[in-house]
Amino acid sequence: MPARNLVVVVADTWRDQRPFDRPGAPSMPFLDAFSRDAMTFDRLLASSSWTAPSHVSLLSGAPPWETHFHVPGAGPRSPRAESLADKWGKAGGVSAAFSANFLVAPSLGTATGYTRYNPGFRAGMAGYLQLVATFGGYERRLYEAFAPRMAPDAGALARVRDSATRWGGTGLYKSINAMRSGDMLLRAFRKFLRQRSMNADRRNVPLHLFFNLAEPHEPYLVGQNGGASGSRATTGHLPTINFARFNDALVGGHTSPAPFFDAYRESLTAVDTHFHTLVDLLKRDGILDNATLVFLSDHGQNLGEHGFYGHGFYLYDELVKIPAYLWEFQDGKPVGNTAPPDEWVDHRHMNDLLCAFTADGAAVDLHDTLRASLDRKGPASSFYEGPGPRAPDGMLVKAPRSAPYRLLRVQRGNEVALVRSDVKGGNIEPAPLDSPDKLSRELFDIGRRLLQYEAVHAATPVPGAEGMDAQVDARLKSWGYD
Repeated sequence: MPARNLVVVVADTWRDQRPFDRPGAPSMPFLDAFSRDAMTFDRLLASSSWTAPSHVSLLSGAPPWETHFHVPGAGPRSPRAESLADKWGKAGGVSAAFSANFLVAPSLGTATGYTRYNPGFRAGMAGYLQLVATFGGYERRLYEAFAPRMAPDAGALARVRDSATRWGGTGLYKSINAMRSGDMLLRAFRKFLRQRSMNADRRNVPLHLFFNLAEPHEPYLVGQNGGASGSRATTGHLPTINFARFNDALVGGHTSPAPFFDAYRESLTAVDTHFHTLVDLLKRDGILDNATLVFLSDHGQNLGEHGFYGHGFYLYDELVKIPAYLWEFQDGKPVGNTAPPDEWVDHRHMNDLLCAFTADGAAVDLHDTLRASLDRKGPASSFYEGPGPRAPDGMLVKAPRSAPYRLLRVQRGNEVALVRSDVKGGNIEPAPLDSPDKLSRELFDIGRRLLQYEAVHAATPVPGAEGMDAQVDARLKSWGYD
């Protein structure tokens, strides 16, 4: 019997693809066919509405309200729990991670414990170029050109300035995104497989692989990161890494969401193509002879719904109700789908499920594992902490920002509660939520107690937590989160 392997693939910023399908033309045709042998998670809640805390929850099981990425000094940066890779190594396996999102990295505490991280894949260089572009004021210049262009009375000069800034930004971000594209990630993975094949002993060691594919994350540029090569550039191909920073201009300018839907649909097709190639590589190398494969999202994306473009800041359905699929392979073939869990789970519960697939290959009852996790960790929850969306900073401009706040969404069955407080756990109140789910007083009380407890817990100093602040804050600001 070959080693039992575990493969986890995250499509960054991927929301349910089915609303983007067209008659006879699904947006993700490979997944549409391949998922017939999968367990489809119809009730998965993202632990947060942006990348870093969701990955911490997925890969370590820690609650996102313990990470405090947006509030320096408020408790630990990294999770206290062992990571999935740590546990895999203790069980005698090896692991490797390939991440196109530079917020998912060992140095930030979001992807710890991997034997190898991004071997042959220089996505980190793209991240540093992103830092230079942001702190160099490019996003601010784009905003200053774009906002007047979206005004109803925009003149010729405003249109020319917008076109010139966008032209330069498209070239800049195409270069950055090319370095972290799925094509480059797969090229590095092919090299990893060739090196692994040279060592016969390694093939008998259980392998855990983690991938982050970033195509569904803005910017959706023509010919890159989802834009169809040769397609007409539209507002949906706005060359910014964070639509939320342009939200007031997009909403105030009465932008149609249609171009964003079209550009996002192209990005889904792009990530579907990369996932297809990845599965073929895994099969060819024998990794899927005896393995568990999970394909899921870290959070979703708003494309104009509720008057919001981007992600983070809120906990709308489009941001936190996310897709996931799980396949179990034996003798190189999927063993068939299983009924999905009947209750909402989040990334913390998914971590318990992933950790149950240990390197020794013991059988796992998926439903019992998730039920036990729900009993231990409580109902599915999603958390956001930080200020609201605002325009980008420039080298000499500091855009005003709102006071930081906390949002906690608790979901169970068809019931939901959204709780809001300040970062000290005070002023707790229900927050409005545009969702078809029924508001629950019981879930609100659960959320209120969690926020109150964490406010006290976070005030306790944690040795070593401050050491990561500067690096984390710089990277977060480069993506528009501060």
